[in-house]
Amino acid sequence: MASNFTDSAMKMIIDTDVGGDDIVGLLMAMAAAPSIMQVVAITTVFGNVNVEKSLRNVVAMFYILWKEMAWRESKDRRFSYGAFQSFNPVVSLGSGHALGQPVVVKTNGRPYGQDGLWNFHALYPEFTPDDSWKSLFEGSVPSPDNQPEFYQYFDASRAPSHLDILRILRDEPANTITLIALGPLTNMALAAAEDPETFLRAKELLIMGGAISVPGNISPVSEANAYNDAVTAANVYPD
Repeated sequence: MASNFTDSAMKMIIDTDVGGDDIVGLLMAMAAAPSIMQVVAITTVFGNVNVEKSLRNVVAMFYILWKEMAWRESKDRRFSYGAFQSFNPVVSLGSGHALGQPVVVKTNGRPYGQDGLWNFHALYPEFTPDDSWKSLFEGSVPSPDNQPEFYQYFDASRAPSHLDILRILRDEPANTITLIALGPLTNMALAAAEDPETFLRAKELLIMGGAISVPGNISPVSEANAYNDAVTAANVYPD
């Protein structure tokens, strides 16, 4: 695919537990002008839902944008998702549980429904791709004979998300990649622990999380993303 971004474009890795709030942010990123913003990767983590559902929501977003683009082209209507059409970000499966804790997502299905998107997949199955996409991420799943066209809009990875984060930070010049954490900080903590020197090549780490001078949203004093992996939050915030 053609690449239209410039050296001045903000390059970012978005780490997300894709629920109803995060999907809006992802769509805004896909709608950005390529000269302003480049989404290098979308890495997934547990949080609003389990990490497998989070990954499904990311893939479904690409599927829906592809269908919307095709419909608009058939009607000769403008499709203003420049970033979506200009590059294909790495997409990968990240951590399914907090560090040092069992594989349990206590918040699964809350507050955005069982799929994280207000039960979108059950209500609108025609906008949910069939499960053949899982073959891109799992060797045990058979690949479809003819790959759907929307696969070209992302680069599926079978590596864990924290390793993809490190690979990109190694491959890109230092201080050019912004890390945006929209969910628990587990993938970030794993990457930092695996290779601290490479992790510090990031330009900055922007976090949606924590409650300092305001009440929490999951308890009187706790914000959901920090609460879901308090160990990593306690380690990442001081750094």
